[in-house]
Amino acid sequence: MKKLKLLLCALLVVSLWACNAEKKKLKQKIEAAEAKDKKHNPELAMARAELYAEYADKFADDTLAPHYLFKAAKIYELTGNFSRSIELYEKLDDNYPNHALAPEALFFEGFIYETALQDYPRAKSAFEELIKRFPKHQYAEVAKVNLPHVGTIPDFAKELPVGPAGDTATDSAQSN
Repeated sequence: MKKLKLLLCALLVVSLWACNAEKKKLKQKIEAAEAKDKKHNPELAMARAELYAEYADKFADDTLAPHYLFKAAKIYELTGNFSRSIELYEKLDDNYPNHALAPEALFFEGFIYETALQDYPRAKSAFEELIKRFPKHQYAEVAKVNLPHVGTIPDFAKELPVGPAGDTATDSAQSN
């Protein structure tokens, strides 16, 4: 029995050491990728986003995990991969609902649904959740102002030219 306990302790120490070594190696890869991409190259950014997401998946209990999820989500958002961005913002909110980045994740989730995907019900839902859970947060204040206008064309935009003939947004909407 004593040998079994010693063996289990030894296995635990080896697995902890291996886990820490893997974490350290992945963190070094991230730091190298960050240092390499000083000019914000989209391909390098995508590789960095994958490293961030991998770290957050493998080491979800680490304090860097929500930060890396947010960074990865932002990169995907800025490079136009909106579904992956939303997936990571949702993961951040689901796994770290009380983290300081959760309100921002909810806001940008709503923002992407509204502006990039024109999925207005989901945009409203994200903004409403943000307002409900974080009513005093600065992004909740923005969401409160924005919520009544989700899915509408702002007055100033109704007169902007949208087509080759110089039609306005109002003209285009009326002809459809």
